[in-house]
Amino acid sequence: MAATATSASITAVQQWYEKFDKGDIDGVVDAFTDDAILLVGAGESDDYVPYGGRFVGKAQIRHYYTARFAKTMQIIRPLCGLKPFIQETGRWVVVSGTIKDTHSGGRTLYEGRYLHVWSVNPDDYKFASMSMFFESRHTAL
Repeated sequence: MAATATSASITAVQQWYEKFDKGDIDGVVDAFTDDAILLVGAGESDDYVPYGGRFVGKAQIRHYYTARFAKTMQIIRPLCGLKPFIQETGRWVVVSGTIKDTHSGGRTLYEGRYLHVWSVNPDDYKFASMSMFFESRHTAL
């Protein structure tokens, strides 16, 4: 049976999280289109994580994730939270759950709920954009 657009888009997103959890920088970056936009801390949540910003194109996205995977930061979020919510609507895949990011020294950088909105190209299942939102009530930084 052929995969539907729904299952292929969700599968692409789930595979990205698996690559992220393994620290596979090439797999993480290659999943984006050449001109993709990564928005970390979108909307009113732009000040809730110390690692936010807007990154355009694979070079900037690679630079961002290289810093995120640096040994000074520990990311505690198997598949971005236990039992995350995931749903597809049109070309978007929405994922929500909880995360905890800590510095290698143990200091919490962010702990709370998040919402990721992925824009998936239906032709090749690469990501045209991903926007990350973070709840405003979270553990103090």
